[in-house]
Amino acid sequence: MKLKKILVAALAVTMIMGSSSMAFAAEQKGEGTGAGDLDVVKDSDVFSVVVPTDSGTTFDYIVDPLGVIKKTDAEKYGNKAFEDGKTVYFQNAEVTSASAQYNYTGTSNKLKAINKSTKAVDIAVEATLTGADEVTMVEASGVTGTTDTLLNLQLNGSTGTNNTAAIGTSATAAKIDSTIDETANAYEIKYVNGKYVKQLDPALGDDDFKAYEFWLTGEANASSDWADVETLPEVKVVWTVTGEGAATGPSGTLSNTGLMTLSNLTADANAPGDPSKYKIAGADGEFWPMATTDKDVTWITDEWSSEDGGTLKIQLKGGYMANYSGQEVTVKIELTNGESLTFSGTLD
Repeated sequence: MKLKKILVAALAVTMIMGSSSMAFAAEQKGEGTGAGDLDVVKDSDVFSVVVPTDSGTTFDYIVDPLGVIKKTDAEKYGNKAFEDGKTVYFQNAEVTSASAQYNYTGTSNKLKAINKSTKAVDIAVEATLTGADEVTMVEASGVTGTTDTLLNLQLNGSTGTNNTAAIGTSATAAKIDSTIDETANAYEIKYVNGKYVKQLDPALGDDDFKAYEFWLTGEANASSDWADVETLPEVKVVWTVTGEGAATGPSGTLSNTGLMTLSNLTADANAPGDPSKYKIAGADGEFWPMATTDKDVTWITDEWSSEDGGTLKIQLKGGYMANYSGQEVTVKIELTNGESLTFSGTLD
């Protein structure tokens, strides 16, 4: 009996050791792979500047060197209110001063360029004259002192070291220029149509961005009777904004006749086919989806396709031209890449 128990124990030990010997008999390996996924905004810089595309009658002016308008209670101009002590007038909206409200002042309405880009942009404003044969154009300081028909028209800017220039005093254009800085933290990163894009923070309005304003002032020599002058010079003002991305990014303009032009559209950043992506606002700032009827809009697609982009033109007519006549109209379009394109213009 003792022999059987010993043999059983011996066999049990042998079997356990034999099993352990089998576990280490072969080498075992494992492996795995991992792919990298880069999450970045490919087009990190955005060029977007809101500029007036047409000044309308902003730079039209009236020369009254002898004060006959005030002496006749502005009867020629419907008894409108004219600022005291001026010899050159520009028509304004109602302007509040310390003492009165005027329809006409010595300062034109100000045009504004608003930088909504991710980087600073440069703006240059140039002014030239034609038909100045019957008057002598002078600097602002040189209007008085003689009986000659002297006229000063001055180009002015809100910022920059070169922010004022007399127009027509030399053979070259009067020029002012400045830099409009970017606004920090104006963009949010969104994931749209399979990629990351920068979109403007919807909580921001135009007043939250850095801007540049420019305008005209004028003065005429009150010591001349001006009786022999029949034609006054015509002034032309041109403004240009440049910055990184300006040449390639989509841009938009709205002419005084209601022609909307969308340029530099691409297959990626294209004009949407959905009319609800086009919003239009008048002077009250309230945006409404663009109308789709033929009596209100005409789509001009000769240089544009939904696949490749190009230049798309949309002619506003009918109710738009009637209801927004004389108003600054702002257009906001959501492009196919999710970015927003905003521009404005004043309609006749």
